[in-house]
Amino acid sequence: MERDREFQKEKPRTVVQNAEDTADQVELVGAMLEAMAGQQDRPAMRRKINDLSDKLREKNEDLIASTNAYVDDTEDSNNKRDLEDRNRDMDKFLEEIIKQVK
Repeated sequence: MERDREFQKEKPRTVVQNAEDTADQVELVGAMLEAMAGQQDRPAMRRKINDLSDKLREKNEDLIASTNAYVDDTEDSNNKRDLEDRNRDMDKFLEEIIKQVK
């Protein structure tokens, strides 16, 4: 939980830059998943990996929206909580991806 709250100590500009960096990295992971799916011989595995990639991109969009809401009003406790939740959700989902594709 402590790591989740670290963003609250940062200036909004830093939060935005960190979010942009994260979004770029997540897009790269999504592209890697798509490439991996294209190399799969089994249709079920290809579909599973493509679904993970799609879900990852959706979560990335949610994280971006949450970051924007937080930056627009850093004092709103709902924005803080939502951004913490989205960060945790992204971390968990990335761990799930690793488990699913290894």
